[in-house]
Amino acid sequence: MIEEVDEKPMHRITGNDILRIAMSNPDVTVPDVATGAKPAKRSKYGNIKADYEGIRFDSKAELRRYIELRHLQRAGMISQLSTQPVFLLPAGVKYKGDFRYVEHGQEVVEDVKGMETPVFKIKWKQVKELNPSIEFRIVR
Repeated sequence: MIEEVDEKPMHRITGNDILRIAMSNPDVTVPDVATGAKPAKRSKYGNIKADYEGIRFDSKAELRRYIELRHLQRAGMISQLSTQPVFLLPAGVKYKGDFRYVEHGQEVVEDVKGMETPVFKIKWKQVKELNPSIEFRIVR
C-alpha cells in the first residue's frame, strides 16, 4: 500500500530572504556587497587605517606604536606625547611625522614606516638637516 503524501507548494527562498534573515541575526556577518555599501578601496601600500581614542592612524603598525608610547608615557619614561607633528620645509613643502615626545630631555620625532618612498627620503633628509636639535627616528 502506498501512502499519499500531502504535498504543499514549497515557498521559494530568494536572495532577499537570506539577506533579511542574515541581517536579523547578530552572529552573522553580512558582506558589504550584500548590503549595497561600496567596498573599501584598497590602500596603495596595503595599510589599513585604524581609529583609537578619537585619533585616526594611517596604519595598524602606527596604532600599535602609539599604544606602546602611551605605556612609556604612563611609566614616566617619556613625556609630552603628541601625534602628527608638522614641519615646514623649503618651497612650502610640509613633512608630517607620526609622533613627537620628549625622552630624557631630548625631543624625539618618530615616523612609522613599512615602506620608504623616494619622496619620504627627500623630506626626511631635509627635516633632519633643518632641525638638528631634534632626534628623528624611523620605526619599522
